[in-house]
Amino acid sequence: MRRLVLLLVLVGPACTRHTDDPENDLWLAPVDTRPPDASIPDLPRPDCPSGVDAGATGWHVAASFKQPLYGVSCVAGHLFIAGAGGTLLHRGPQAARCGPFEVQIVPTQADLLTVTFADSTYGATAGRAPEVWETRNLGQTWSIAPQCGDVKFDVFHALHLYSPSKGFGAGATQSSGAYKIYAGKTWICPNQTFAQQVFLGTFRLVDKCWLVGDTTGRVYHTPDEAVTWFYTDLALTKPMRDVFFTSAMVGIIVGDEGTILRSDDGAGMAWSQVTTLGTDDLTDAFFVDDQLGWVVGDNGTILHSTDSGQSWSYQVAPTTEHLEGVCFTSATEGWAVGQGGTVLYTTTGGQ
Repeated sequence: MRRLVLLLVLVGPACTRHTDDPENDLWLAPVDTRPPDASIPDLPRPDCPSGVDAGATGWHVAASFKQPLYGVSCVAGHLFIAGAGGTLLHRGPQAARCGPFEVQIVPTQADLLTVTFADSTYGATAGRAPEVWETRNLGQTWSIAPQCGDVKFDVFHALHLYSPSKGFGAGATQSSGAYKIYAGKTWICPNQTFAQQVFLGTFRLVDKCWLVGDTTGRVYHTPDEAVTWFYTDLALTKPMRDVFFTSAMVGIIVGDEGTILRSDDGAGMAWSQVTTLGTDDLTDAFFVDDQLGWVVGDNGTILHSTDSGQSWSYQVAPTTEHLEGVCFTSATEGWAVGQGGTVLYTTTGGQ
C-alpha cells in the first residue's frame, strides 16, 4: 500500500448511487428541470402493511412505487426518500409505520440520487443535474442552494451533512470526479477535479472528509476541510460505492462483489478487507451507533453487524430488487429503499 499527498487550496465562497444503469451511464447529461409549479406524478399511497404495526419481526414491504428509489434519510423520526424524476417522499414520526407518503415538491425532473438532513430543519438533495436543492423547513419547500465555483457537475451521487453548517457532496463532471464543501449557507465548489474518476460515496466528520469512487481504487481523505488531500491506494478494480464512519475511529466502505473495507486508525488512511458471505454488489451502509450497522445491496441483500463492522450476517429481505439506500431512526426501526420502487421497513432491527 502506498500513500501520496495532494495539496489543494479552496476557492473562497466570494466567487460559488448506484443505479441499475450500466457503469457508463454515470456520465449521463443532466435532465431538463421543470418549473416550480409543475405537477408531481400521482404516486401510490399505501395503507399500513400487514403485521408491521403489530411489531412483527424481520423486514416487511412497506410500500411499492413505480419510480426507482435511490436515497433515504432518517432524522428526528422523519423519513425522506429520493427517487427518479424528481421524486421526494416524506413520512413524519406519527406516520412512520403506516399512513400515506407526502410528496414534496422539488422543482426538477432530474433523478434525485441522494438526500441528507443535518437536523429537523435543514436538508439537501441532488442527482443527475448540476444543482443542489435545499430546504430550511423540513421539506415544506425546496429551492436551488447557493453555490460558487467554476466546476460544473453533471451528476451528484452523494451528499452528507454533518451539521447545519458543515457538509460534503461528491459526484462527477463529464470527465472527472469533483466535490463540494457546505460552509454555512453556500455550497463551495473548488476548482480541483480528479481525472477519470466518478465519486459515488462521501462522508464528513467535523472537518474530516472522505471520498470513494469507481475507477482508481483510491480512498481520498482530508483532515482539514479540503485544504490538504491524502489518498490511500487500495489497488481495487471494483467500484467503492459508500463510506460511513461509525465513530471518530472506525470507518466502513462498501462496494461491488461483496466488498467491505474497515478502518480503525482514527484517520481513515489504513483499510483492511472484511470477510463477507456473498458476492452481490453492496451500495449503502448505515450505523445507528458505534456498534450496530446495516449494509444493503443487489438482489435484496441486507447485512447486519453488531461489532462495529468487524463481522456481518445476512438478514432475510422480502424482495430480490436491488436495494440502494438504508437508514435507521433507532436500534430497531429502519428503512431500506431500492429499484422497483421498493420500500422496506423493520421494527425489530431486521431480526
